[in-house]
Amino acid sequence: MEVRFRDGNGVTKPVERLYVRTEAGTGIFYQRGIRLNVSPTEAYGYSSAKVGPVYTNTVAVSVTGGSAPYTHSWVTTGGFSATAASSSSTSFVGNPSSFAGEIDGVATDYVTDANGLTSSISVDVTIVREN
Repeated sequence: MEVRFRDGNGVTKPVERLYVRTEAGTGIFYQRGIRLNVSPTEAYGYSSAKVGPVYTNTVAVSVTGGSAPYTHSWVTTGGFSATAASSSSTSFVGNPSSFAGEIDGVATDYVTDANGLTSSISVDVTIVREN
């Protein structure tokens, strides 16, 4: 659901916050959610070395809406990890088999704003070692 209003020029715009004044004071009745964007939308790492970790490109999450500061928590599936698990920008690292191997999975950034609003966004991750 999104609350919108029409301004004096007839342009429809989204409402970020709607406050209601009661006898007990002012409280937030509605707050527009956090919106996330990730760039690039995939992470890929490749190595021809027989041993050692393989790193992907960096992905960055931008946040609009909500209230700063924002916290980030990257959660991964598939046998790899985030290099900066509490940052808006991270790459991923895995250690595929010392022979030809591939790790595929998904990384999800869970973002929370100062008021406890949450949102998440995911990227596909592929890490390849070829010999």
